[in-house]
Amino acid sequence: MQFQSVGSNVLPTTISQMISEKYKKWELVVYSYTKLNKEKVVTKFIRGDFNGDSILDYAVMIKVNNDPQNCRCLAFVSQSQKYLTFTIGGKYSVSRSSMQFDRKGSRKYDYNTQSEIVLTSDAFTIATEGCNTYVFKKNSFVTLASCD
Repeated sequence: MQFQSVGSNVLPTTISQMISEKYKKWELVVYSYTKLNKEKVVTKFIRGDFNGDSILDYAVMIKVNNDPQNCRCLAFVSQSQKYLTFTIGGKYSVSRSSMQFDRKGSRKYDYNTQSEIVLTSDAFTIATEGCNTYVFKKNSFVTLASCD
């Protein structure tokens, strides 16, 4: 898995404004990881095509009111020249969570259904005590329990 946002760490202004309308004081949570080739990557958000329309969609983890224990995951899915906003899960802690990009065609195992899934669009995973992969289907995100 990799972060799709490598190469551009600038969130579109429209999305920043949408976040600011709901959360007056917020900042992006920064994630870093090391690739197998030892290259270190730092990213502030995930971008991919979650709904299959060939337009970039975004997922971010934000820290609300500068509180590392009060983080929210928000997804922005393009639709008809605007973004639909989704709050994913509840509160997260910076120190106990991470996000990663899942590319279309990746294989995931869903522990809820006890079956392997091949992603038909880009998705993202949030890891806390367990992992949940979020896949966009029929105008909402479906949760796969992708690790225990």
